This record gives sequence, structure tokens and C-alpha cells, in this order.
Amino acid sequence: MTVKRMSEREYILAVLAKALNVSVPSLDISKSFTELGGHSLSAVEVQHGCKNGKLANSPSVLSLLVSPSIEALLPDDETEIRCLKPLQEVAPVKLTAKDPLQSSDGIQAHAVSEIDNGCVVPALEEPVVQNVKLGTIQHCSAIEAPATDMQAGLIRGCRSTINYYETWTLVDVVLIQHAWKKVIAVEPIFRTEFFENDSGELMMRLEDQHGSQIEWDETFTFDQQSYQAAIDKVLAQTQNGPAFHFHTIVFAAKDTGRSEATIVLSVHHALLDGCSMDLLVEKVRRAASGGPLAGPGTSFLNAATEVKKLHQHYGADAEEFWRGRRMSHPNATPSMGLAPPSMADNTPGKGEVSMSFSHLQGTLEAQCRSLGVTVAAFFHAAWALVQAAYSDSDDVVLGTILSGRNLPVTGIGSVVGPLVNSLPLHVSIARDMETAEFVQQVFVDLAEMSGFQWSTPAHGFEREFEAALSVSCGLKCPSNAKLQPLQPPTYVFESSIPLSIALDQASLSMRLVYHTQRYDRQMAEGLADSFVSALTGLASSSTGTVQQCLSNVMTVPMQGHLRVLGNCLSGATTRAAHETQDLVDVFDEAVKQNGAKTALDVGEGCIWTYSDVNEQSRQLAAELARMGLQPGDVVCVHADGSASWVLGLLATLRAGGVFCSLDASLPHALRSAMFRTSGSRVCVVGQEWQRKFLPEDDVPCLVVETALQKRAGDITSEPSRLSHPETTRICRAREPAYLCFTSGSTGTPKGVLCTHQALVAFQKDEAVRLGARTGVRIAQFMSPGFDGSIHEIFSALSYGATLVLRRNVDPFEVLSRVDSAIMTPSVARTISPQEFPNLQRVSPLRLSVVLGANENAGLPRW
Repeated sequence: MTVKRMSEREYILAVLAKALNVSVPSLDISKSFTELGGHSLSAVEVQHGCKNGKLANSPSVLSLLVSPSIEALLPDDETEIRCLKPLQEVAPVKLTAKDPLQSSDGIQAHAVSEIDNGCVVPALEEPVVQNVKLGTIQHCSAIEAPATDMQAGLIRGCRSTINYYETWTLVDVVLIQHAWKKVIAVEPIFRTEFFENDSGELMMRLEDQHGSQIEWDETFTFDQQSYQAAIDKVLAQTQNGPAFHFHTIVFAAKDTGRSEATIVLSVHHALLDGCSMDLLVEKVRRAASGGPLAGPGTSFLNAATEVKKLHQHYGADAEEFWRGRRMSHPNATPSMGLAPPSMADNTPGKGEVSMSFSHLQGTLEAQCRSLGVTVAAFFHAAWALVQAAYSDSDDVVLGTILSGRNLPVTGIGSVVGPLVNSLPLHVSIARDMETAEFVQQVFVDLAEMSGFQWSTPAHGFEREFEAALSVSCGLKCPSNAKLQPLQPPTYVFESSIPLSIALDQASLSMRLVYHTQRYDRQMAEGLADSFVSALTGLASSSTGTVQQCLSNVMTVPMQGHLRVLGNCLSGATTRAAHETQDLVDVFDEAVKQNGAKTALDVGEGCIWTYSDVNEQSRQLAAELARMGLQPGDVVCVHADGSASWVLGLLATLRAGGVFCSLDASLPHALRSAMFRTSGSRVCVVGQEWQRKFLPEDDVPCLVVETALQKRAGDITSEPSRLSHPETTRICRAREPAYLCFTSGSTGTPKGVLCTHQALVAFQKDEAVRLGARTGVRIAQFMSPGFDGSIHEIFSALSYGATLVLRRNVDPFEVLSRVDSAIMTPSVARTISPQEFPNLQRVSPLRLSVVLGANENAGLPRW
């Protein structure tokens, strides 16, 4: 053992260099830890390394993450310490790559620390406990201890099994199996029993070591298909209580060179977390390779007892912190706002979607250094935008999983047991804020909140969030071990949280595990796509606004699926790939192919052909141009469900304007507020008497009936085909087409713009556009002020279908005259499919689609 005297400053620099995988001389101490490539996990590594040196001025995780420079972290004096660890464990690692922050293959190095009792860096994302110095909680040796709050929730809940598996040759599997048994036998967590005391509190107690048994089953197969089926069967099994079980599945091939075996450890989450699994795997590899058997780490019962003391000492601080969060975010939305799929299976189950975004590696690294934040901050900020877009909320709350591996508990780095905690992260979405500032704010919120990662709901928060994120560097497979598995080890897991997003910041990939009762696969894939879109937007530009990033969050296919399920209220959340056509171009194509076909069915024998609608809208567009309408100007159109309303929308688009439907049923004050917000300078109404609906008395107004009478007589007569001069149009695909207002569920309704290309791309999918094509009849059934009505109109008129308008006397009557309709769940519950057999007999592409968030339970089958 080499003993060396070095100053605290030198020691900290050596530990920092190792964590950052650079040499000490190359450290630029004028830069911040994150600018040099540091993140929360490497910050934990530095804290552990400095704690091991028993420094008087050890930097904390929080100070590492928020300090403006390394220099600010270093002590001024030259206090010496005795370095008792082998020098190579704190010596800097020098890379051969050109970039000192990257390995030779271009992937950012994430060094694994073994400074603290051979402990691997924690696998889950967390900053530090706040205002608590290491060593302030007295060490204890417990035989009984209260279960942690998370353990109690996992045990009393459901969906809490982790299935870890690795594949070996038949020769190596014998050694590995024996090593697992030796390691498990000495770890206290695997001989822990749970019971309730007289007051109903869940407790832990260590069983006698000699009385514990390890359950280990073996299955032998002789063909590849049976082998895989046996593995799948074992992976599908769950642990009903805090227990664990091993299973080895052997494939004995005729060609012995192809034989292999898979070991599956099925364990309840109340016994292990990701960090613990890393520790166990390291010990097993060491033992299987002939090394000495590592002794047990600090008992989880001891750690749980010391965490309980944190509650006693600092509970009031935690209560004050969470009270402040509640007051700052009184209306934070914990839900995604997604309605369950109509064909959801009521049987509990899970699905999984995986996605890689490794193409963002260089961009993310550069942005993290530039902004002084971690990759985890970008991840959380991106998901917050996804949740905001789906839930139509500017204040959201999501879950974040903290590892608890830097709590001020003796030997915390060596504990095998579930130290994780899930906490609510509140995020406010300021749409005019620059993305850089937004990510930095999320970073600071994470750092501040993690100072209370030991707190529980008793301190004033709730775990009511629908989605939770965990960030890791992936499963460790020690490269220096003599024995290596045939494939990288992996795991499958289940969670009581409806959406569990496991993010690997080493490989830049995600695993989204979802409850099949709440989501279908298409929903889950859309959420994953939306996350990558949000992350791309945040990482690509630090000067763009949050609103610009939000506008690209939801992909076109996902918006189409949400339209079917009733959760998409705004076309502004569409990212389109169609740039050569706008809505007018698409309508003109429909006119060319369907000129004599019916475009509008007003009822009572009154129909309008595509040629009629085209001619009338062109005339109205010319009138708007004469009124001084400029490209991009907003036109507020009186939305009463009539043919005049539809003509006003089309005329506005042809004149280069942006239409905004003002629902006739809304209160005058609200319509006036929307008009002012829109910036409109002209309105369109159908008839003279409707001028009373104008939001302001002196607003320039185009009256459809009057304008057309000047050229063609009464609008109720046979539509005229008067000629008018053709003008050359400029395609406005990238320009806004319409302005809609959200439902106002988060307060005052907000205006959102949707581009031509977004809606054009959206309508490309026939299933999304309600099966619209020549001969199909689509109901205009939704409220004219609701975004769904725009979907009805342009689904029909863009593809030669007939838009059937409602009659004011009986709004349900229109359903008897159509093939396709959209309706809210509340309406759907009041009517029976037998009342409208025409809807029952439609083809699968002309489904009666039910819209509406969180209300689909109990709907009739159409």
C-alpha cells in the first residue's frame, strides 16, 4: 500500500480528473464542471472520492453542478492529507483521443469509479442532499428497521418485478451460477423479511444467515424455438411480494458450439434497484474470475435507519420546501391528457417501446458544456414539453427517480438495496422564454429538489404523476473481468407508474414502459417520437423560443392517432413534411377531379357542388382583397355551422389570410377578447343581421350574402358561375392557415397557429381524415369553435367527400345522413349505435370516431 502526502487541492483535482477521464494538467479550472463534460453521475463519483480522502472541504454534488468554475470549488490553503488508497485509484486517466473529453470511438467517456469500497457509480440520476454534511448522522448496526416509504409503496402496490438476465457459454455458466450463490449468501438484503408491527408500520428484520435458502430452477431445451419460449415464459413471471428467484434456461444444441444458457434473476423492486444490481454484477464477475469474494456492503437496514434520522432532523425543512413548490405550482397538471384506447384490455399488462437518439450526441454534449447543465436536465425539459403539448397545460408535474446514493449515510456507496426515491418535478412552461434559459431553469429545479431526495409524501408532496423519468449510464459489464457474457446483460421491468421512461445517457437511448390498460402501442411510439422531437428542438438551438420548440413536438402520425382518440386539440402541434402544397392547392385539386360532385349538403335538398363552392369562395376572396387584406392577416369568421361559414374560411385562405373561427355560441366578452388577441382587423359574417355578433362596433365586415348578391343574386338561389380574373397564387405551405384557441382548461384560452403544411400532411392518411374520398359523407357535427370542426371540413373538402352540415333544429339528425362522424364521449354515451345503422355498416376506414380526453370508459361499441 503506497502512502502519499498531498494537499486537499491536489487530491480534489486528481479525483475530478479521474471522473472526467482527463489528465490533471489538462483540466481548465476556469471552466465549470459541466462545461468540462461532467454530469450528475460523475459528480456523485467526485463526492465519493473526496469523502474517501476525508477532506475538510469536500465539494458536494450540488456545488459541482452549479459552481461557475472548478477554481471556485478548490480550497485556498494547502492543507495536507494522507492518501491511503493505491495511487492508481486516484491517478488521472490519460486518453489517446484527440478530444480529451471523448474516447477514441467518439463516445463521451463516463468513467466508473471504484474509489469507495469498489463501488460502481450509481445508475440513477440525482444531485445532492442539501444542508446536510456527510457524517452528521451516526452510524448504527440494525437487526430491525422500518421499511422505507418507497419499499412500503412497492410492496403494498403491484407491478414491481425486475427480471435481469445474462447469457453464457455452458462452461462459464457453471462458474457464474456458483458465484451468484456465494454473493447472494452474504448480502443482508437477501435474508430480509418484512412484517407489520403493532401500529401497522411495515418493518424489516434480518433472518438467520444459515436458515436462508436460494431458490434456483433449471430448464433444459434442445432447439432454439423452445429455448426462446422458455426464456420468454420466465421473463413474464412476477414476484408477488419482496422475494427473489433464479432460473437457468439451458439450450443444449446438437452442435455443442452453439449451446448456451441464460440466467434470469427475478427480484422484487423492494429488494434491489439499478445501482444495487451494478454492485452485485461487479462482485459476481470478480468471484467467478477467481478473485476473492467481496464482503457485504453496508446493511440496507442500517442505511434505512439513518435515512429515518434524516426525517427527524430535517423534516421541517422538507415540509417548507414542498409547501413552496405547491404554492408556486397550484395548477400543475400531472396527467398526459390521453384517453385510454377504446379497445384496451382490462387485464393488467405492460408494453415497451425503445428508441435511440444517438445522433444527438455531439449536439447535446456541446450544449451541456455551453449552458453549464447536465444531459439529465435536457431529458427532463424535453419530457416536460411533451407533457405540456399533450395535456394543453403550461404548468406540468412529472416524476423523477433519484438514486439516493449521495445521502449522508455511512457507506452509502456500498449498500445493496433500494435507495431510490421518486419525487415530483414541477415545470412551468413560459412559451416566450429562450430554450437555453428553460433548460437551465429545469436544471436548477432538479438540483434544488434533489436536496430533499430523502423526503416522503408525509413532508407534503404526492406521487400522482402519470409519467416518471430515470436516467442512468446503462448496465455495467466490467470489461476487465476474465469471464464475459455472450451478449450484454439486460433487464425488463414493470412499474406501478403508467409511463416509465428509462433513459440511458451513455448510449443516448430510451425505453418507454407503459400500461396497456392506459395506452396502446401507437400512443407509446408517438410519445417516444415526440420526446425525441422535443429533445432535438432543445439541443439544436439555444436562442429559439419554447413556443417554437413546442410547435414541433407532436409528429403528424401521432396527431392523426390522437384525433381518432380525441386528444389533439390543436394543429399547431404537427410537424409536417409537405412543403409543395397549401390547403388551397389541395382544394383546387379536389375541384378539378370532383367539380360536379356534391361538396356541401345543407339539408332539405340544398346542395353545393365543388364548382359552386370554388366559384363563391373565389368571389369572396376578391372582396377581401379589395378591403385591403394582406397576406398573413387574421380574419375572424362568424362560426355558426352554415355554408357561409365554410365559404368564409376558404375565401380567407385563398386571399392569403389566416382564419379564426369565432363560435357564435360563445359569450360576447369572450369573443371580443379572442378578436383582440388574434390581432384581426376584419370580420366575416353570413348575413346582415349577424352584424350584431361583431366583437367590436367599428370592425370592417364582409357580409357573405350581401357580397355574393352584388355579383350573383340571392345566396339561396342556384349558385352562379360568374367569371372573374385569375391571379397567380403563391404557395403558402409554411405559413399559418388558421388560428384556434385552446379549451382554456389551464385558464384563459390561448391562441395557437397552425400552418398549411401541417394540416395538409395531417390529411394525407385516409384513416386519419375519416376515410374521406369521393362518395363518402362526413358530418359537420362538432362545435364550430372547436378545432375538431376544422378537421371535419378539410378532411371532406380536400379529398372530394361531401360535408353534411347540421340543422339547427336537431343537431343529431345529421348523424343519420353520414358515413363518418366525430363526437365527444359525453355525447357518445347518450346515443345508441342502433339509432344510426348507417354508421354501424361503414367500412373500417370510415369509423365513427370518438373524441375526448379521459372520458372513453363505458362508451358503446360502434
